Amino acid sequence: KSCCVAGNCNLEVQERDLQETVELLAERLGLPPPSPWSEDARLPWVPLEHPLAEVENKLRYGGSCDRCGSPLRMPIVTPCGHTLCTDCLQPSPHCCPLANCGRPYRMQPVDDPARKKNNPNPKWEVPHEVIEWQPAYAQRG
Repeated sequence: KSCCVAGNCNLEVQERDLQETVELLAERLGLPPPSPWSEDARLPWVPLEHPLAEVENKLRYGGSCDRCGSPLRMPIVTPCGHTLCTDCLQPSPHCCPLANCGRPYRMQPVDDPARKKNNPNPKWEVPHEVIEWQPAYAQRG
């Protein structure tokens, strides 16, 4: 089976990556971590009353972009807990693009030794959390 070339893919989030993303967000935002995910956990596993339940739901099932309202095909979660489409994230590489937020991202500098392992000559700093905190997706089937 392969992806549909019309732009829709039958993808599912990788559970362990999703758990790590939600735990990192909870820590960054000073929220209590949700109960740990386990193989026999019911989905969604973040309790509905937890502030990050909507983030888990959007990363798992999709939803709409917090900025423009477009359907999220590949949601991107920001370190401040917003879910955005790539079009809304791209013009704002240093901070959250939502007008009522604007929280700065933690940038990974060009001279960071960890970064030089994978890129010996980086040209600009990057929003480390935005890049590293995204869960992986795999094709269903």
